[in-house]
Amino acid sequence: IIFCLTFIASASATASVIDFDTGTDYTLGAEEYVLAGDQGGDLSSGNAQVSGYHYTTPWDYWGGFGVSNRTTVGADDTWHQFTSAPGTDHSSGAGGAYAIAFDDWESGVGCLLNFVEAQDVKGAWFTNVAWTSEYMDENYGPEDYYRLQVTAYDDSMAELGTRIVNLTGVKDWQFYKMNFENVHALGITMRSSDDWTPYYFSMDDITSVPEPSMIWSVGMGILALTGMRRRLR
Repeated sequence: IIFCLTFIASASATASVIDFDTGTDYTLGAEEYVLAGDQGGDLSSGNAQVSGYHYTTPWDYWGGFGVSNRTTVGADDTWHQFTSAPGTDHSSGAGGAYAIAFDDWESGVGCLLNFVEAQDVKGAWFTNVAWTSEYMDENYGPEDYYRLQVTAYDDSMAELGTRIVNLTGVKDWQFYKMNFENVHALGITMRSSDDWTPYYFSMDDITSVPEPSMIWSVGMGILALTGMRRRLR
């Protein structure tokens, strides 16, 4: 019993980091990106699945999430949307991957990130993409702002709470605390004082912990099996 209780306590304290460096349905070469809409609508990394869509007419438009490891703006990145403002991911330096996103108005919940199992989301790192950062440098005045609204949802997509991520003038990775509990999905929308702001952002290293109630259930199952074995002897 002592062993089982120790297992429950240690497992509940173990945090995972979703860093987008590797995925189950995408592989990045040097200075590449991939859009969820080009991979059947979803990209998975660790315990997270990000969604998006991509169509070529009439505006060659994409929405939702992608993953990039760009460190410099490439010749095919006309609008500088696939490179983070710092030119790197948060944790690994040059060559590491990070999520990129553009507001998916059609989804109704913004850029959508689903968890395979319920999580307590502690926080994540955010920054701007190069295009958004360049636009703010050239056009923003003292009163202008660019913010993300991060909304947590339960398994029925009912809202659990919201947090504001202020990306006004941000050029490097910043950590923002979330402290959401029992989260099944995050929806991220953008708000700005300037309607012409390119509504993109970069996201990396989501820190989360599997929901304690789920771990407790697993532990209780182990205890029950232990008790049954003892009775059968």
